[in-house]
Amino acid sequence: MRLHRTIWFITGTVVLLAALVLLTRKAGESGSESQHQDIEAMTEGLKADPYANRPDTKSAIAAAADLAVRGVLITPETSYALGLISMEAKQFAEAESAFRNAIALKPEWSWPYNALGILLANYTKDRAREAEEAYRTAIRFDPSAARPYNDLAILLRLNGRFAEAEEAALNAIRLDPTGVATHNNYGNLLVAQRRLTEAEAQYRKAMELDPEHPKPFYNLACVCSLQNRKEEALTLLAKAVARNPALREDAQRDPDFATLRDDPQFQKLIRP
Repeated sequence: MRLHRTIWFITGTVVLLAALVLLTRKAGESGSESQHQDIEAMTEGLKADPYANRPDTKSAIAAAADLAVRGVLITPETSYALGLISMEAKQFAEAESAFRNAIALKPEWSWPYNALGILLANYTKDRAREAEEAYRTAIRFDPSAARPYNDLAILLRLNGRFAEAEEAALNAIRLDPTGVATHNNYGNLLVAQRRLTEAEAQYRKAMELDPEHPKPFYNLACVCSLQNRKEEALTLLAKAVARNPALREDAQRDPDFATLRDDPQFQKLIRP
């Protein structure tokens, strides 16, 4: 089986490199100013919105990915965008190929390493070690970026490596003190260690930074439920669901809400 994978990888690499040569030649002939503007819009959008939550950032990514799909312009940026689009579409093999292509084209660019880490950690089985290596490579190439530290902290937390996760999470907060994700995810780490008072402070900080972000409200509702603060938990959960109705489904199976499970108000909140 390992030999077959090696042969497949070598064959695939040869085909990819051959295609890349042809497409790069085509890019040199057909790359236009507007196409380069699409790439610039995508990279600038992701600098301000690294998790692509905004519609304009998603549009910019789609425009850059389209250049790669049509073979018009193959660059590290368009390959990276294609990886993001493929991952969103749950085409995980295609996403991995695109991220690795971006890395091959620009080996010291941290973004595709981080995205590859997210893909390996969340959408593939038994590849946590590879994901960690990808995150740490992203950090090595851009130690000033909070995102790889934040994502590494999540991976380490999920694998029970709390001391290392805390170091990564605190680095993320140091680099991005106004980031909702950094404070929210540090709160999740603290909850995993049952440091609930400290976790509450992190969630409240995240809520202060972005009062419309649903996750800190949801997570603080979990903390209140764990502390048997039922009224506060219900109020916070209502606010979370109002901001993102999909959280009803999470709440239905979340063990943190065990103290509320039989409460009529809770049952009303989690019904579609």
